[in-house]
Amino acid sequence: MKAICALLFAAAACCILYASLANADDETKAEAAAAVQKEDRAAGVADSDDVQDLLFLGPMRPVLIRLHVKIHGEPFRKTWRDNIHKLFIVADTNRNGALDAEQPSRPDDAKAKRKLAEIDVFAANAAAYLGQEIAQAKAGLHQLAGEHGGALREPALTAYFQRVAPPFAIMARAEAQQRYEYGMTPAPALFPLLDANGDQALSREELEAAEQRLANRDFNEDEVISPRELMVAPDASLAAAEQPEAQRQTVLPGAGPLFLLAANEDPQRIADALLERYDNDGDQQLSTGASGEVEMHATRLQRLDADGDGQLSRQELAAFAQQGPDVELTNLIGRRSYVPKARLSKLARLNSPDDERVSVKARHNGFELSLADATIRLHLNRRDPSRNNADGPELRSFDADGNGYLDAEELKDNPELSQAFVSLDLDGDGKLFADEFQVFAQRQNRAAALRVLLEVTDGGQQLLGVLDTGPTRDSVLSVRELRSAALALKRSDLNHDGRLAGSEIPQRMSIVLSRNTVAGARVAGAQPMAEEPEGSEAPPAGPPWFQKLDRNRDGDVSRREFVGPEAIFTRLDANLDGLIDAEEAEAAEK
Repeated sequence: MKAICALLFAAAACCILYASLANADDETKAEAAAAVQKEDRAAGVADSDDVQDLLFLGPMRPVLIRLHVKIHGEPFRKTWRDNIHKLFIVADTNRNGALDAEQPSRPDDAKAKRKLAEIDVFAANAAAYLGQEIAQAKAGLHQLAGEHGGALREPALTAYFQRVAPPFAIMARAEAQQRYEYGMTPAPALFPLLDANGDQALSREELEAAEQRLANRDFNEDEVISPRELMVAPDASLAAAEQPEAQRQTVLPGAGPLFLLAANEDPQRIADALLERYDNDGDQQLSTGASGEVEMHATRLQRLDADGDGQLSRQELAAFAQQGPDVELTNLIGRRSYVPKARLSKLARLNSPDDERVSVKARHNGFELSLADATIRLHLNRRDPSRNNADGPELRSFDADGNGYLDAEELKDNPELSQAFVSLDLDGDGKLFADEFQVFAQRQNRAAALRVLLEVTDGGQQLLGVLDTGPTRDSVLSVRELRSAALALKRSDLNHDGRLAGSEIPQRMSIVLSRNTVAGARVAGAQPMAEEPEGSEAPPAGPPWFQKLDRNRDGDVSRREFVGPEAIFTRLDANLDGLIDAEEAEAAEK
């Protein structure tokens, strides 16, 4: 009986010890999370772990976009913090809740002499998360430790990571990728070719003359105008005289016209960015109204214009982000990311549903956001870097003598692995075997998988995108599209003055949300993402003979393409517009 009681007492003691360790572990993580969220709550912009706000500075109006991002069902910031915590626990070998900067001294233990200081172990494990070489990570962490009395607790480390390698980053995509993205093919000469009087605006008469003005640009005589045929001035910039501010650098981090807002973002920095983008006359305020410098939804404008004078001062603009987002998009990545088609609409929300100039569509692979002066497509790249090591390091690449393990001599020419050798040599035998090396490779992949990257492709303001109204958006202008060019005024003449100015041509952007580091994205960026153009899945319309005659695939059969007598063409062309469309061809079949 005494033996049983002793066993029960021991088991209870173990449970109490385990619970205390678990509670201490939870307290440490909670303390680290609180250190990052403290300033977030004070700012009042966005205090959720799954939130990242973006400021889009469009041609005519700013839009605040709020992204909700979850990885494997967990908020991305929580996932990021949890993995920093795991690294901390591995490095804190003496379990005192802090990482020591001094190397342990045990002269009687040969293996202990080879052991690194806890901070050095942490640096070797965390260098990939920081996007640094191990030596650089060590130097930064030792300096940080010096500022904290020679040892680092987890909250200080988490705050350091937030500054050096935040969980959300943004970068512009490479030029080759930008040209690959659908609709991003540059056609800078189109605007000046149609602008007959050179006043940097297109009147109805100039748009109605589009077919005639561009007739001599159809060099291959296929009755469609391609971007290459319009590239007579590759360095020209659309309405550059009207938008010199587009080339300026704003005070916020970003790519193109899209900028990241920290949860504790200084409201004055947001005001400065808005003034820098839209203040054309330099009076440090923005005029509103039909001919004003900036356009906003009526509700937001009413809240910002506190004195009701129709001018937004720097002080009034500082409250822009505090009014909340215009659009909220929920992005799910990894496990538990599948959403049935019936629930896709719940992933996107407009906070001003009465704004007729803003709409959003949710898809399985992302969103399409249509603004008054811009079209933004967001694509979710659900690739998991932690499960794909095709591009990662392999032991055999360094095993010069082919003996199945690595020693210090074989790694002397690789600073990254050489500095990590001691921390990777788990049993301290001076040899790095495949299982130990795999830990390093997995760590690199996990670092990429727990940081969110937004890659931005800025297609600029292109008149081609406004006039290319066909169902396939094929980036070429057909005869029918040229003849209907004047309809662009109805869609894009924002100030209703009867002319299409360069600033009224919509911005076109494509952004990719993925799990990656900036360095990893640059390496992977050599291969552009294959994304089909909108509407390209639509099958060809019209009967077989119609499809065969439509040699340029513009959806119409012209008189030049038609091989029969003039009288038959005239009979098929029911509306006498000089083109046979699919409906007219199908009517003839009946």
